[in-house]
Order: sequence, then C-alpha cells, then structure tokens
Amino acid sequence: NRIDGVTMIGGHYGLHLNGAVANTILDLHTGWNNGGGSQFFVPGLNDPQRNPNHYWVYADCIPTHCANANTFTALVLEGGRNGVFINGRRPGSGEGGFSIHGGTIEGMSGVGLEMEDTFMPSSIIGVDFEENGTDIVLDRATNVNITAVQATRGIRIEGLARNVTIQDSVVEKVHLSAESRRIRIINLTYGLQSVPNGSWLTDLHLDPRGAGIIILNDGNNGGAQ
Repeated sequence: NRIDGVTMIGGHYGLHLNGAVANTILDLHTGWNNGGGSQFFVPGLNDPQRNPNHYWVYADCIPTHCANANTFTALVLEGGRNGVFINGRRPGSGEGGFSIHGGTIEGMSGVGLEMEDTFMPSSIIGVDFEENGTDIVLDRATNVNITAVQATRGIRIEGLARNVTIQDSVVEKVHLSAESRRIRIINLTYGLQSVPNGSWLTDLHLDPRGAGIIILNDGNNGGAQ
C-alpha cells in the first residue's frame, strides 16, 4: 500500500500499522501547522487533559508477524505525546524492521521515536529531532543504523540492544546501558547545550573492549575537538 500526503489531526493512534507489511508512507503530517495548535486542528495538542493523542504512528504485531519493511519519507510530526513507536515483540521471533528518510519529529511531550524488541534491520536517516521529552529510545532494539540526524534531547539505548550505529550526526547526549553490545558511535558532534566534555555519554558501566563498543572521532560542539 501507499499512503501519500495525509494530515493527521488526532486520535489515540494517528496511523496504526497492526502487522502491516511493506507500506510506503510519503509526506505524512500532523495538523499542528494547519492551525498552530488552535481549537480548529488538534485541540489541546500539548495538553494531556484535553488531547486524546497517544502515538502519531504505532506499529505492532499480529500472531503471525509484525509490522515489517515499512518506509517513511518526509515524515513531519509536531506536538502531541509520542511520535513513532515500533514494537517487534512476537513469541519466538524478533521483527519490526523499518526505514525513516528525512523529515522532522519535534515537540513531543514523551518520546519522538521508540523501538522496542526489534530485530530486522532499520534505518533512520536525515531526520531532525527537536524539543521532545526524549528524542530516540532503543529498548532492546537490534540492527539499527542512525545517520545524519539532529537530536537536541538525546538518544537512549536501553536493555540488551545490539549492533547499533549512530554516525555523522549532531546529538546532545547518549545514554548507553550496561547491557548493550556492539554499539558504534562515530563522527558525532555533541554538547549542543554546553554539555561538559565527557558527560555526553552516560551510564557506561562496562568494559568497552569486551562489549564491542566503538567510539571514534566524536567531539564537543563547544570545545576544540
């Protein structure tokens, strides 16, 4: 299927991919810019007491498979509680692969993009994350490539996440769990809000050599690196 040029104006889910496979989603927007968060479009967009929105995009599983191989291009999600949630949890199988190319996810009171128990390869390329509660959360997510993004509120890698690459990006800070394995953080600019040198990488309670953690060519935005 192809979804092109749709503007979402609220609801518990904006777009629910319930086991949906191989969809192409182009130019998917929220209604924020169509009314500036006024009473006409998405009333009370950032007011949890009035706004029914929980996730603009929610992808999960049915008994036989998960929502896999979906591609988003020029995704524009602004305001609300949570942006994109991808769940790859299915008994006996890790799935949930997808791609997001370009666009912006900003102004979420919760999480901009969250991946949970995903295994199939996923890519997030050229996306601008701004002013979310947390920009990106990878919770036991595996085989993820994050390239050329801006994340002003940081990236959290939780649980047994494996084979994750964050590269060629501007990221305020990275939280890396002690369980994570084979994480590559390469050519990163951090410290957009004057994070002291070294404090951009938090909760790294492991031996990087044994866990396969590679940190290369990263530098503080406010420093001389």
